[in-house]
Amino acid sequence: LHALRFESGEVIWSRWLNRDYRVPQDFFGVAGSPLLVDETIIMNVGGKGSGVVAINRGTGKSVWGLADDGPSYATPVSAEIHGRKMAFVFTKAGLVAIDLGEEKLLWSIPFRSRLFESVNASTPIVVKDVVLVSATYGTGSLAVRVRPDGGYDELWRSERSLDSHFSNLIAVDKIVYGFAGRHESDCELRAIELETGKVRWSVPSVLGRGSMLKVGSQFILWGERGHLQIRELQPDAPPELPDDPRQVRSLLTYPCWTPPALSGGILYLRNERRIIGVDLTPPE
Repeated sequence: LHALRFESGEVIWSRWLNRDYRVPQDFFGVAGSPLLVDETIIMNVGGKGSGVVAINRGTGKSVWGLADDGPSYATPVSAEIHGRKMAFVFTKAGLVAIDLGEEKLLWSIPFRSRLFESVNASTPIVVKDVVLVSATYGTGSLAVRVRPDGGYDELWRSERSLDSHFSNLIAVDKIVYGFAGRHESDCELRAIELETGKVRWSVPSVLGRGSMLKVGSQFILWGERGHLQIRELQPDAPPELPDDPRQVRSLLTYPCWTPPALSGGILYLRNERRIIGVDLTPPE
């Protein structure tokens, strides 16, 4: 983990996390992004007794380490629920909730595949007091409601409702949109109800295990073979997707597994070797 001065690239501080936290070798590596909350960087590094860690952004020194959970590919998220500032981490073992104010582990829910050769990779989503995680390899989805005392009540869990391999999920008015499926060939684009898991609609995905952004009323859909689509998604009507993605120009070559990013009207897309910027600003 490196902290760099943005203007010059000068290294401010650097940490070798695998060594410092004694992270054991796992089947997969670690790919979750750091989460910045105030002056603290939160990461799921997967160390013994320090599965989730907090690091001071200014000095690079460790602040705390909690849980024994191994690393995942999912990025932690933070939210204030019932006046409590919390972080939710989808680790290798399941969903972890941390009270950031008191710097303590609130609860941990085991939720992972029975297969060793598997990974939790889709970042959790938080809608008011509801937290949803999803994974493939026969895992499915889990939704819980956070109580005012910091505990939780399970709303539902299902292997069939939605199983996101690594794609991000987007919730709009208690409807969750996302790509479901372990393999590119059997992936579907779905809309489900956040609080029940009921599938509103499901259509075969011509984009494979894609990623998405929501901008205004439009969804930017980014396929794993470099195809880009922009369209509206509605809770009660499945979208009409083209049968053949080759009808649309491929912007990058496979695999395009990194979610797109939008800043200043420029859409940033990448595969494992190249990054491009697409100008989406309207004409004058």
